[in-house]
Amino acid sequence: MPAVLGRYQYARNALRHSLGHQVFTAIAVLQLIDQGSLAFDTPVLDFLGLESPAISREVNVFHLLTHTSGIGDDCDEEAGEVYEDLWKTRANYSVTETAHFLPQFIFRPANFPPGQGCRYCNCSFVLLGLVIEKITGCLTGLRAKEHLRSCGMSASASSAWTRCMKT
Repeated sequence: MPAVLGRYQYARNALRHSLGHQVFTAIAVLQLIDQGSLAFDTPVLDFLGLESPAISREVNVFHLLTHTSGIGDDCDEEAGEVYEDLWKTRANYSVTETAHFLPQFIFRPANFPPGQGCRYCNCSFVLLGLVIEKITGCLTGLRAKEHLRSCGMSASASSAWTRCMKT
């Protein structure tokens, strides 16, 4: 019988969760840095070929990993925005790939210049996911699945990986 703890359910080697996979994204990025495929100081917009009037071209991998990029998140809950409101005009099931998140934050004003503050930002991991996808040619969910399986967690999954988990 699995023990249920909040949003997490543990059963032998299984883990299902509803978070944005930040841990797995960070691990994958650090592995790519270790392999020499990426560097902490890689400018993310240039690397991805993205244009954004709101995100500084100085934002790099280190800033995104350490929440010091200053980029605006898709929802500013500190200012009273409600995350669920993001989905009033766009169905959440329409977001099936990492790049589909870009319109939700790429034009939002920065909170501070890169490296001059610290504020948690989910969307940092969207950009890091796109970096992983560009380097590996593999969807971020598939990379996370590989990490879980290498740890012996073959029954682990997330609702966001359902499409990726079916191989």
